[in-house]
Amino acid sequence: MTTTLAEFVQILGEISKIPENCQSLIKQFQNLIWEEKDLRVSTEELTILKDLAYDLDFFEPNLEIRREDGSFFDEGKLKAEIIKGLKKLKGNC
Repeated sequence: MTTTLAEFVQILGEISKIPENCQSLIKQFQNLIWEEKDLRVSTEELTILKDLAYDLDFFEPNLEIRREDGSFFDEGKLKAEIIKGLKKLKGNC
């Protein structure tokens, strides 16, 4: 399977809408980054996408769990991280 930058951007757009299944979308995005062998992105784009995939590990929708560990973040920071990553990608094109 080949994954392009446009496909990654589409998944990130879906995640940023914070749907009920956003955690499964985050996992889908991360699996593509970590496991896909045929990525059609530049080295710089892949670095940005990998950084974002790592950062998204810290999204936690449950307030109680976020209170237990300050490294977890909420929906607001999730959107901000995605926007920041998309801006980096746009500046890289």
